[in-house]
Amino acid sequence: FGRAIDEATSAAPVWPGLALHRRRLLLGVAAVTVALVVGLVMRRPPVPATSNPKLVAVLPFRTTGADPELAWLREGLVDLLAIKLTGEGGLRAADPSAVLSAWRRAAGAAGKDIAPDAGLTVARSLGAGRVIDGSVVGTPGHLTLIVSLLATPTGREVARASAEGPADSLSALVDGLAARLLSVQAGVDVSQLSSITSSSLPAIRAYLSGRAAFRGGRLDEAFRQFREATLLDSTFALAALELLHTSTWIHFGSWTSGQAHIQPLPSCSRGGRRPRLHTPTARRLGTDWATTTTTGECWPA
Repeated sequence: FGRAIDEATSAAPVWPGLALHRRRLLLGVAAVTVALVVGLVMRRPPVPATSNPKLVAVLPFRTTGADPELAWLREGLVDLLAIKLTGEGGLRAADPSAVLSAWRRAAGAAGKDIAPDAGLTVARSLGAGRVIDGSVVGTPGHLTLIVSLLATPTGREVARASAEGPADSLSALVDGLAARLLSVQAGVDVSQLSSITSSSLPAIRAYLSGRAAFRGGRLDEAFRQFREATLLDSTFALAALELLHTSTWIHFGSWTSGQAHIQPLPSCSRGGRRPRLHTPTARRLGTDWATTTTTGECWPA
């Protein structure tokens, strides 16, 4: 009897409408499953990029305490600092477009500020190990720029700098900010910042490149970079002292190996001039230097 029922059931016809309904049901279940999987993947937090301590995200500057005429500096300073921080001297700015795009996603609108923690998250999403957080106060006649260099992910302040002056001197103000940040990032003693902060950002970059080369044992390169710094700014006393230091190492090596790598720096008997050294130690070292250099090129008069 049971066998008869099974045979009757297996022999029962399958209606075409019922089969179509089953196929549609299966396709619907599959579509819902795919949608759920995609949704879960999209909702997962992004894996943060590996932070590069030499890559810095320059965030939009706060201008709430400034004259409305300075509102353009909010994003304008992002571009200006990015031009200055090219990787020479230690810090390279992240692409401003990428920073501003990530900022707008976090803030929900272009003109809104975000919490400090959110700014650090923006930097980490771009792989930046440093953040420049800044503000502008004042008027077009006299404005003040204040910046902090922060480390991700902790938000620890690595350096702080400020510059003030008229808006028509903005390029010089940005140069000063970049120079101070590069100096502190390179490990220069804060007490030496008054000596290192040349008015020439190219001179600062050459000096810091020379320091990096000296630490790496590339004395010839260090010599060339320090000399370039003094050529770009003849008042750059600290660069001149580092040039003397490197020259001493090079000549010591040439005495021990019998090979001279670089010709010594010149006396300035042809109308050139030496850096003006302001501190007693700098003047004393500069005098010693002058007695030992007799050939080669001079600084321009």
